[in-house]
Amino acid sequence: MRSRPGLDRKAHVILDGTLVPIRGPHLRRHANGDWKEISDSSGNHSRSEGHIPRRPLASPPHWRLSGWPGLLLGARVPLRIATRVGAGSATMPPFRTPNPPRETTMRTTEVSNRRIAVFCGARPGSDPGHLRFAREFGTALAQRGLELVYGTGGGVMGALAEAVAAAGSGITGIVPHSLREQQNADSPRGTIFVVRSLHERKALMYRLCSAFAVLPGGIGTLDELMEVATWNNLCLMDKPIVVVNHLGFFDPMLEMLDHLVRQGFLTREERRLIQVAQSPDEAFDLLRIGVPEPGTV
Repeated sequence: MRSRPGLDRKAHVILDGTLVPIRGPHLRRHANGDWKEISDSSGNHSRSEGHIPRRPLASPPHWRLSGWPGLLLGARVPLRIATRVGAGSATMPPFRTPNPPRETTMRTTEVSNRRIAVFCGARPGSDPGHLRFAREFGTALAQRGLELVYGTGGGVMGALAEAVAAAGSGITGIVPHSLREQQNADSPRGTIFVVRSLHERKALMYRLCSAFAVLPGGIGTLDELMEVATWNNLCLMDKPIVVVNHLGFFDPMLEMLDHLVRQGFLTREERRLIQVAQSPDEAFDLLRIGVPEPGTV
């Protein structure tokens, strides 16, 4: 099936089940019926109502080359170190001074953003208990007044999103165009961003949320977990992570992390970046996010 002209070059958003191209190289977020500009391709941020704080992009000077290096590299090579969202975006996290003191970057006392990104599988798995637990987790998430950021799709992700929607909380889904049909992203469930690549999907998920939870999933889930743990370890991001170890699903992975500590490839401090919970309430308490509604706990 041929893609629509320009679809692979621009970011899109699905609104009420309709694929809407985002005009020009901009990414806009739909909120309360209005389009809110987040970032443009030149890195100049404009804000209509201050939803996202102004964060200038850092760009080193253009390199001017002469002779054969200039001929090969086009005389001007722009080097950019920045985070951009949407079309034309880089996928690097915001630049921060390397390795500031751990006690100042490990944890904020209380996160203010009400969105939580949940990494989990697009397949149901062989144990029906995983789907039941995903629904339980989604209901608890909504009862704490939180909103879901996820990668769209069925399986554990689908069960999670259905429970969040049924409980009346907000959902933001992010899917690469190449996976849009495979993951059934056209079904109207909250706001869905269609981006150009997996890298853009992850970068936008990380930017929109304030904490991460991990439920059962496959290699994509493990990839996302290890990436956010690495970014936290390198002090490129300061957002808490919790693995919800339902039915001991993550026991082998946790044992592997402990093995890395014993072998000297991981410090105990780095190991503690990945917290472990057994229940939804314990997970949210560890993340220090969300307050349960009266009578729900």
